[in-house]
Amino acid sequence: MRMPVRRLLALCLLACALPNAWAAGADFGNVNGAVDGKALRPVAQANPLAAKNAGPIALVDGELPERSLLRAQILLERAHFSPGEIDAGEGSNTTRAIAAFQRANGLAGSGQLDDATWAALDADTGPVLDRYTLTDADIAGPYVSVPGSMLAKAKLKKLGYGSLDEMLGERFHSSPTLLHRLNPGKAFVAGTELLVPKIDAAPLAAPSRVLVLGDDYSVNLVDGEGRIYARFPATYGSVHDPLPVGDWDIRGVWRNPTYHYNPALFWDGNRNDPKATIQPGPNNPVGVAWISLSKPHVGIHGTPEPSRISKTQSHGCIRLTNWSVLQVASAIGAGTPVLISETMPSPDTLRTSVAAAPTTVEAPLPTPTTLPTPASTTVPAPADVPSDANLPTPSTIPPAPADALPTTTPPPQSQPAPTPPAIPDETQPAPPPAG
Repeated sequence: MRMPVRRLLALCLLACALPNAWAAGADFGNVNGAVDGKALRPVAQANPLAAKNAGPIALVDGELPERSLLRAQILLERAHFSPGEIDAGEGSNTTRAIAAFQRANGLAGSGQLDDATWAALDADTGPVLDRYTLTDADIAGPYVSVPGSMLAKAKLKKLGYGSLDEMLGERFHSSPTLLHRLNPGKAFVAGTELLVPKIDAAPLAAPSRVLVLGDDYSVNLVDGEGRIYARFPATYGSVHDPLPVGDWDIRGVWRNPTYHYNPALFWDGNRNDPKATIQPGPNNPVGVAWISLSKPHVGIHGTPEPSRISKTQSHGCIRLTNWSVLQVASAIGAGTPVLISETMPSPDTLRTSVAAAPTTVEAPLPTPTTLPTPASTTVPAPADVPSDANLPTPSTIPPAPADALPTTTPPPQSQPAPTPPAIPDETQPAPPPAG
């Protein structure tokens, strides 16, 4: 049977339009089965904000307008109600961050920047923009070309930044595009002074518990009164690897973890692929930090793709931006309770005291080249110690240096590395080997 002319023409037009939509930056978020940089079959969705979020950022005497969305995103980031990657654009991460900030300040969680919300945000009176001069070291890198496949990644000696733009984006919690919009016409070379978001924030207090909310796509820190005082957007699970709802606790933290890829543990993995070990760095599949939970093979970790947080799915773990996971790691300790819930628990549940809550310990800031040592304060171990109890359980992880995220971790010299789990896999990174 001959195809009708109209249908033939429609198919031809569609075939021409799809590649153009992809090249123009169409939003391929919310992909069913997208995991750790590998999507199955993305469905193109037109992004109506793509054209709107382009061009130079409007400034008034070198500062942002008082009620600009970009200013709100920076203030939210500093208040620890992160919008994810700061991009001056509307989106679900920003809307949810506004709503959480509103609820934390006794306002209705509308997600809209109304007068009352601006009044609460304006309690932070500091400037929201800063100036940063690019150095020779910034330009030199070194930067690496990061391949897509796990086996190709395993051939690299480190998973460092792929470009200057990527490094600056992570340093200032921003999309690289935003940095260029803030600095139109400037060459990103040594000596150039850039206008950047000022994202300095006060250190986080230790929480009584960590709350992972499925319907809010977030990781939250909760105080002893059951109040959420920090929130970070998150990616989690899929229909194949659902969110592990329940009560858990934190068993340990690694900075700059090594990633052990085991295709047998992926529902969509190629069983013919060999296992592979992928070296540390910001482009490691689990980012710059791994927070191990008492649920086997599940952790909270970073990501090399901050723009895709809450827009894709994972193989069961909970994924944050690299800068967010470092902030969470700086606040929690071994034994911190973790409640994973599809919906917001009752206030009484959040206020419930937990005997295993960690002791707050102040420790000196380690250099990025060493694993943090356990604090001297003894933290009681939970009664139901799992089979992977040989994981290290540092009581606190001090905040990362403010000037940059680490890209590599040479082996520690002063102490032997902890014994990794008996069967390392892609969701249970081992610390760097002793040497």
